[in-house]
Amino acid sequence: MSISQKVGCSRDSLRIWAKQHETDTGKRDGVTTAGSVGDSYDNALAETIIGLFKTEAINQLGPWKSKDHIEWETLQWVDWFNKERLLEPLGYITPIEAEEKYKHALKSD
Repeated sequence: MSISQKVGCSRDSLRIWAKQHETDTGKRDGVTTAGSVGDSYDNALAETIIGLFKTEAINQLGPWKSKDHIEWETLQWVDWFNKERLLEPLGYITPIEAEEKYKHALKSD
Protein backbone atom coordinates (compact mmCIF):
# COMPACT_ATOMS: atom_id res chain seq x y z
CA MET A 1 0.00 0.00 0.00
CA SER A 2 1.39 3.40 -0.97
CA ILE A 3 1.78 6.32 1.42
CA SER A 4 -0.94 8.26 -0.39
CA GLN A 5 -3.38 5.36 0.15
CA LYS A 6 -2.43 5.16 3.83
CA VAL A 7 -3.20 8.84 4.41
CA GLY A 8 -6.28 8.75 2.21
CA CYS A 9 -5.37 11.11 -0.61
CA SER A 10 -4.43 10.79 -4.24
CA ARG A 11 -0.82 10.36 -5.29
CA ASP A 12 -0.98 13.70 -7.14
CA SER A 13 -2.35 15.53 -4.09
CA LEU A 14 0.44 14.13 -1.92
CA ARG A 15 3.05 15.14 -4.51
CA ILE A 16 1.62 18.69 -4.69
CA TRP A 17 1.57 18.95 -0.88
CA ALA A 18 5.19 17.78 -0.65
CA LYS A 19 6.33 20.33 -3.26
CA GLN A 20 4.43 23.12 -1.46
CA HIS A 21 5.97 22.11 1.86
CA GLU A 22 9.48 22.06 0.38
CA THR A 23 8.91 25.50 -1.17
CA ASP A 24 7.43 26.91 2.04
CA THR A 25 10.34 25.64 4.14
CA GLY A 26 13.01 26.86 1.69
CA LYS A 27 14.09 23.39 0.56
CA ARG A 28 12.92 24.04 -3.01
CA ASP A 29 13.21 27.18 -5.15
CA GLY A 30 9.97 28.82 -6.06
CA VAL A 31 7.22 31.05 -4.84
CA THR A 32 5.77 30.10 -1.49
CA THR A 33 2.12 29.18 -1.30
CA ALA A 34 -0.32 31.96 -0.52
CA GLY A 35 -1.57 32.30 3.01
CA SER A 36 -0.12 31.99 6.45
CA VAL A 37 2.50 29.56 7.70
CA GLY A 38 1.04 26.08 7.94
CA ASP A 39 -1.53 26.39 5.17
CA SER A 40 0.01 23.47 3.29
CA TYR A 41 -0.51 21.37 6.41
CA ASP A 42 -4.16 22.48 6.50
CA ASN A 43 -4.52 21.35 2.89
CA ALA A 44 -2.96 17.99 3.73
CA LEU A 45 -5.35 17.61 6.66
CA ALA A 46 -8.29 18.38 4.40
CA GLU A 47 -7.09 15.75 1.92
CA THR A 48 -6.77 13.23 4.77
CA ILE A 49 -10.31 13.91 6.02
CA ILE A 50 -11.68 13.61 2.48
CA GLY A 51 -9.88 10.28 2.11
CA LEU A 52 -11.22 9.11 5.47
CA PHE A 53 -14.75 10.07 4.42
CA LYS A 54 -14.40 8.23 1.13
CA THR A 55 -13.11 5.11 2.89
CA GLU A 56 -15.66 5.07 5.71
CA ALA A 57 -18.77 6.39 4.00
CA ILE A 58 -18.68 6.53 0.23
CA ASN A 59 -16.94 3.20 -0.43
CA GLN A 60 -18.72 1.20 2.31
CA LEU A 61 -22.28 2.53 2.29
CA GLY A 62 -23.06 2.47 -1.44
CA PRO A 63 -24.52 1.82 -3.92
CA TRP A 64 -25.86 5.33 -4.14
CA LYS A 65 -29.33 5.97 -5.49
CA SER A 66 -29.04 9.71 -6.11
CA LYS A 67 -27.12 12.89 -5.39
CA ASP A 68 -29.57 13.59 -2.54
CA HIS A 69 -28.78 10.19 -1.03
CA ILE A 70 -25.04 10.98 -1.06
CA GLU A 71 -25.66 14.42 0.45
CA TRP A 72 -27.77 12.92 3.25
CA GLU A 73 -25.12 10.29 4.07
CA THR A 74 -22.47 13.02 4.00
CA LEU A 75 -24.40 15.06 6.56
CA GLN A 76 -24.82 12.01 8.77
CA TRP A 77 -21.11 11.17 8.57
CA VAL A 78 -20.05 14.75 9.38
CA ASP A 79 -22.44 14.78 12.35
CA TRP A 80 -20.97 11.50 13.63
CA PHE A 81 -17.39 12.72 13.01
CA ASN A 82 -17.97 15.96 14.93
CA LYS A 83 -20.06 14.57 17.80
CA GLU A 84 -19.73 10.84 18.33
CA ARG A 85 -16.40 9.44 17.11
CA LEU A 86 -14.11 8.29 19.88
CA LEU A 87 -10.81 10.13 20.16
CA GLU A 88 -8.08 7.65 21.07
CA PRO A 89 -5.45 10.26 22.10
CA LEU A 90 -7.91 11.69 24.64
CA GLY A 91 -8.89 8.39 26.23
CA TYR A 92 -11.63 7.24 23.85
CA ILE A 93 -14.04 10.08 24.52
CA THR A 94 -16.22 11.93 22.02
CA PRO A 95 -15.38 15.42 20.72
CA ILE A 96 -18.31 16.79 22.76
CA GLU A 97 -16.95 15.21 25.95
CA ALA A 98 -13.49 16.59 25.16
CA GLU A 99 -14.92 20.08 24.70
CA GLU A 100 -16.86 19.83 27.96
CA LYS A 101 -13.71 18.73 29.84
CA TYR A 102 -11.79 21.61 28.30
CA LYS A 103 -14.44 24.17 29.30
CA HIS A 104 -14.57 22.71 32.81
CA ALA A 105 -10.78 22.93 33.10
CA LEU A 106 -10.90 26.61 32.04
CA LYS A 107 -13.49 27.35 34.72
CA SER A 108 -11.41 25.54 37.35
CA ASP A 109 -8.33 27.71 36.69
